[in-house]
Amino acid sequence: MKVLVPILAVFCYVCCSPKTNEIFPVDESYQQEIIDWQKERNRNIKSPKGWLSVIGLYWLQEGRNKIGSDPSSDIVFPDIAQPRVGDIYLENGELYFRAFGEAYVSKNDKGFREGTMYSDASRVPTELSHKSLYFYVIRRGNKFGLRLKNTLAEKRFSFKGIDNFPINNKYRFTAKISKSESHDSILINDIVGTETMYKIENVISFKIKKKTFDLLAFDGGKDKLFIVFSDNTNNKSTYGGGRFIYVNKPEPGSDQVVIDFNKAYNPPCAFTDFATCPIPPPNNHIDIEINAGEKKISDAH
Repeated sequence: MKVLVPILAVFCYVCCSPKTNEIFPVDESYQQEIIDWQKERNRNIKSPKGWLSVIGLYWLQEGRNKIGSDPSSDIVFPDIAQPRVGDIYLENGELYFRAFGEAYVSKNDKGFREGTMYSDASRVPTELSHKSLYFYVIRRGNKFGLRLKNTLAEKRFSFKGIDNFPINNKYRFTAKISKSESHDSILINDIVGTETMYKIENVISFKIKKKTFDLLAFDGGKDKLFIVFSDNTNNKSTYGGGRFIYVNKPEPGSDQVVIDFNKAYNPPCAFTDFATCPIPPPNNHIDIEINAGEKKISDAH
């Protein structure tokens, strides 16, 4: 059965909820693991095509969309671009690009004059580049948008880094994993108002501060589960739109996973106004403060 509205009821898993969590001791190797993870997060965010390089998101109209730095363009690029870079055609969900005149556009470091484009809804979205600009199409519901990045964006170089809570082993523990007994999918809103159906892969149950929580986990790629959650630090010490966390899938035959909130991280929307992040479903609100992982960003926007 699929749920077409946000679920308001709390899942009950009395028989499978853990009575206690195994808290892992903190040792030097674990401390270093988290420090290395934090460094990698900063490198990725500040990379030439990381989220700090995003400078625009433009929703495409049906038919031809002229792109370039000319103010009369349908999508106006920064002055670094040619006055007319090309045209993106959107027709019944199909995308096509055609470069204009002598404007040089590349795909995978090779010149690209024209051809079919694929959005991020496909396995391999088409990413095109023009000078220091990169652009590709995203699909959200029935809407298609052009996301624009500039590898020379000023905030890539001015960003001071992500602040984190002190590493705390109280927020790293084993949790119970089970299948949802009530629903197999849920409709989740994003910050631009579109809705996407997420398949519920598992429910992850744990107890913290004498409260038991059951979080919906979604597909996170190979060997991973993905959780969008909120907690009582949001809009205070952490980003108001919640945070994300990945959990490794259990070993074959096991019903336990390790959840480590020291690796809870900010969604892209914490760094740019041009991302389209999912909003944590009501089920995934943790009604305590999770003082672990990444804190609110003060200088990204």
